[in-house]
Amino acid sequence: MNTRYCGYVVGSRLSPQGHFVWTVRVKHPGSPHDERKLVVASVQGEIALARGLNVNFVVGTVDDRSGDKVPRAVDVCLEPAAPITASRRQQAGGEK
Repeated sequence: MNTRYCGYVVGSRLSPQGHFVWTVRVKHPGSPHDERKLVVASVQGEIALARGLNVNFVVGTVDDRSGDKVPRAVDVCLEPAAPITASRRQQAGGEK
């Protein structure tokens, strides 16, 4: 089974071919990939990425033009939302 890593979407840029290339940052303490930025190679389903979203993914590789292995974020999906507790509602200024 492949390890899934946690991280967040850093942003995107427009490729020369005219499509968006998204980047994520790995936030997985103790991982050899921690703090590394990775280009997104694929997403689960039809999700739309946006800067700052918490995501998880598998780290895979592609071969670059010289044949070297380059890591990529594969099978990117959204992190489940944390449940809203009474204390979180109070912090946000909501009902008690």
